[in-house]
Amino acid sequence: MQSILKKYENLFSLNSELKNLGDSLFVGAPWLKLGESRENRKILFLIYAMAKASKTQLSILTLAERGLGQDAGVLTRVLFELSITTLYILDDKSEVRAKRFHDHDWVLRAYLYKKISDPKLAYSASLPDTPIQEIQKEALKIKAKYPGMRDDQWSDKSLESMAKSVDRSLRYAIAYRLQCLLAHPNARNIRNYFLEEKNRSITVDAGMNEEWVRESLILAFESLFDIVMAWNEYFNLGAERKLKILKNKHTKIS
Repeated sequence: MQSILKKYENLFSLNSELKNLGDSLFVGAPWLKLGESRENRKILFLIYAMAKASKTQLSILTLAERGLGQDAGVLTRVLFELSITTLYILDDKSEVRAKRFHDHDWVLRAYLYKKISDPKLAYSASLPDTPIQEIQKEALKIKAKYPGMRDDQWSDKSLESMAKSVDRSLRYAIAYRLQCLLAHPNARNIRNYFLEEKNRSITVDAGMNEEWVRESLILAFESLFDIVMAWNEYFNLGAERKLKILKNKHTKIS
């Protein structure tokens, strides 16, 4: 929708600038030349975080431009969770958290296989590339290595606790709660899809509109900024000034 793109031109432009800067830092980063990157858990995680953040932010911009702000808002939740995980892993000077994140893959694979192989389900599970016995064996080792590790959660802290430890409590308490309301069916969410007309009739609003467009653009920038800044600082790429300029612009228009 041209009107939406025009109305929020500054926020769209700012997000695009940040994405382009992040992409340029990603392509030119030293990890491309480091053979040991495959063994460095933090670098592997950062590569994943930057790649996923770039794609998710592009999806958010596309949805917002087309007047699908609520769905863009759902994806800002994904980007926020990724940013908190990134900051939390990098806040650890050792590689314990990064290794725990990667090790959890064995536990998750065993958990998923157990679920999809349930005979009560209407379909049969396809066998994984790695023999299931090996997956289950490795999962038990990982759980022994990290007592209390849950099947569906890699960290020993909740997202809220991780957000608090990296000084993002306010964003979690306000923005993340609203993002969760968009993502899940609930009574509060109903209001986003009905309009009361002047004659008191009700119109179902299932088309394109400006709901959550501005909020999604603001939140997308904030989470992507944290991830790009973390990447820049980890590799000492010297983009602090450029990032600061973008942050100051964002503060003025948001």
